[in-house]
Amino acid sequence: MLTLDVTLRGDWDDVERVRSSVWNCVTAALGPFDVRDAFAMVVAELLENAVKHGSSNDCGPPRLRLSIDPLRGVVTVRNVVVSDRCAERVLRSLEWLRGFPTSEEAYMARLLALAECPDEGGSGLGLARVAYEGGCTLSADYDGGVLSVTAVMDLGPSPATARG
Repeated sequence: MLTLDVTLRGDWDDVERVRSSVWNCVTAALGPFDVRDAFAMVVAELLENAVKHGSSNDCGPPRLRLSIDPLRGVVTVRNVVVSDRCAERVLRSLEWLRGFPTSEEAYMARLLALAECPDEGGSGLGLARVAYEGGCTLSADYDGGVLSVTAVMDLGPSPATARG
C-alpha cells in the first residue's frame, strides 16, 4: 500500500514534479503496469485545477492525499479557491459528467463542445479526462471556501498481484 499526504507550494512547477514522483511511487508500490500513467495523470489534472483556481498565497497551498493498494486508488486534492464561482463550476462539471451513461460519452461531448467554442474558459475537460482516461469516479465537497475533489480508481487485480 502506498500513502502520501503532501502540502505543496502551489505553483505550476509542483505539478510536473509531483506527477513524476507519483508515477515512480506507483511503480515501486505496485510494479510497472499501465495504471501508473493513469494515476499520475489524475494527480496532475487535479493539481492543475487547484493551482489554477486556488488561493494559495493568502490561505495556504493545495494539499494532496493519495492512497493506492492493489485494488483501489484514491486521490484527493484540497485547496482554498479564489471564489465561490470556481467551486460552483467544479460542482456543476461533476453534475454534468454524471448526466452521461459513460465517462467516454461525457469526454467526447466535452471535446465536441470545445471544438465548437474553443475560447470557453473553465472547460471542464480535465475532469472529464480524469473520469474517462483515468477510469475514476469523481466527487467534490465545498465548505467554507475550501474545495476538495476526490478521484477513486478501481484497479481490480493488477498484473503485479495476478502473478501471485
